[in-house]
Amino acid sequence: MTEISEYDRRNVEKILYGYGDWFGAALLRLIEKADSQNRELLRLGFPSYVEAIETWDKGINGTIEG
Repeated sequence: MTEISEYDRRNVEKILYGYGDWFGAALLRLIEKADSQNRELLRLGFPSYVEAIETWDKGINGTIEG
């Protein structure tokens, strides 16, 4: 399983608004768009990425940096 980088975790919002072209950035955008069934499938391989999206959805973190 791949762990989300600290940078990606701190910049979820920035990434969701289009910043970044690396795999983790594309994966975060995919998870955000996924329906609940597909999100659960993505969780199997990328649990820390799904957790970051769900945390951001709840408004707990993911603020845009400078």
